[in-house]
Amino acid sequence: MTDLYSIPGGIGKCISFSSTISKLESDIAVCSNWTSLFVNHPKVIGSYEFPGFYEKETNAKFSSYFDNFFYLEPYSSKQFLQEGKHISECFQSMQGIENFDKKAEIFFHQNDVKDLLNIVKEIDPFVLVQFSGTDDTFLKENDLYTRSLNRKQAQEIINILNFDLKLNVINVKNPNDTGTYENLCQIKHPLDYIKYMILLSFSRGFIGIDSFLQHASSNRNKVTNGVVLWGSTSSKLFGYEHNINLQTKAPYKMIFNTKEIMDSFSLLKNNAS
Repeated sequence: MTDLYSIPGGIGKCISFSSTISKLESDIAVCSNWTSLFVNHPKVIGSYEFPGFYEKETNAKFSSYFDNFFYLEPYSSKQFLQEGKHISECFQSMQGIENFDKKAEIFFHQNDVKDLLNIVKEIDPFVLVQFSGTDDTFLKENDLYTRSLNRKQAQEIINILNFDLKLNVINVKNPNDTGTYENLCQIKHPLDYIKYMILLSFSRGFIGIDSFLQHASSNRNKVTNGVVLWGSTSSKLFGYEHNINLQTKAPYKMIFNTKEIMDSFSLLKNNAS
């Protein structure tokens, strides 16, 4: 028996859904906007890109090949709206899973890992940073967004990591974000989100916001500790306990003390690659 799961939305949500897969009884197929996340999972027999595939009737012929069809939207679930459960727990509760575990399950193809090993040797020690998400693409220097960090403080953090701590810094950003930072590690190898996840697994940690990196850090194959800065969203609903989660004291503003961020980063215990 094979079931079909349609997961709408962003990459963070899909990474969270991956925590459910090994707990399901049967092999599955997945429809999402992020097909590479699932293609190497041993329980996923097919990963399809159907961003508009929301109702079984929309693609009745395709879904007829599967025993069951599930469209999972945790944000509209009772578990999320009424009970305030973590997004990963919402996915699992919606499928009747009681043994809750937040850890994601993303598997890498060995060729992708092999492609990056020489780069890892060249740039180690290195860290990853992510200061903007998909909804805050164009930031001005003094802007204070609810999820993204203003560019002035982001650059200050990069400078400390690079000059004071002698770490190479890799910036993970939305492809539509044309803004640049200084003193970043330049990698000629093309990087997609899977390759960023592989690099994260070899890194000395990360500093980020409520976006891709903090979800990627929960991958059970290599959990990576980082510092996550929270504005209007909640670490209770979207975060992970292995990270140091700093919540702004100014509601709906991303205002943090740089020293507190860097002191928290110094506490991370990630193994050298």
